[in-house]
Amino acid sequence: MNFIIIIPARFFSSRFPGKLLADIQGKPMIIRVIEKALTTKTTKIIVATDSVSIKQIVEYEYYSFGDKVEVCLTYSDHQSGTERISEIVKRYRFADDQIIVQLQGDEPLISSYMIHQIVDVFNMTTSNNISVSTLATPIFFYNEVIDSNIVKVVVNIYGVALYFSRSMIPWMSINHDFNQELGIWLRHIGIYAYRVNFLSRYMNWIKSSLEKYEMLEQLRILWNGETIYVSVMDNIRNISVDTPESLRKVNELFLISN
Repeated sequence: MNFIIIIPARFFSSRFPGKLLADIQGKPMIIRVIEKALTTKTTKIIVATDSVSIKQIVEYEYYSFGDKVEVCLTYSDHQSGTERISEIVKRYRFADDQIIVQLQGDEPLISSYMIHQIVDVFNMTTSNNISVSTLATPIFFYNEVIDSNIVKVVVNIYGVALYFSRSMIPWMSINHDFNQELGIWLRHIGIYAYRVNFLSRYMNWIKSSLEKYEMLEQLRILWNGETIYVSVMDNIRNISVDTPESLRKVNELFLISN
């Protein structure tokens, strides 16, 4: 299935400013993410950034990327990656049924299999009822369940997201043993696939209170009654870089996996 990867690459981050230029085994993180994107069957990769520095670094690597990769400067006032992607979609005038993969610039451990998984959801017979496709993986460590930097998701029997939160969901009462309930908690992997016509609806919605409180843009989708399908994949050790400590862990895992 034809799909385009767009990487929203904001320079500023409240918890880790300039993290997309942080070193991952000898290269800036944004370059490592592009390299992972190039291992997929995508027809085009667009880096959407508000930073001249990021733009110049990507352009410097053009010779090794080939003609699949482009980088575009965007406005700096976007409140989310989805809003930044919407600007690019309007600029390129993609068809309404074009599938877009929203790949975060701080996910250097992403794999082509994970990206293809969220795209393939739109081949399902029930895909007409799905607005957005994303990923999750089971959590097996209590410290991750209570870590607010790790977004959790609860799904129903059909794989549809019920809620996303930085808090521990579902809540565990004192009558339960965490080690006997393994597999209940799911860690959200922040990549998305959707069609262009979804974006036009999204941009007409205002921020919900839930989105403001949790600082999670996907809650705007649930608030407005649309469906997010969550593919649950085992054995994913994917860590987004949110802090200097997570950067250290990612460097270790990147070295092992490559």
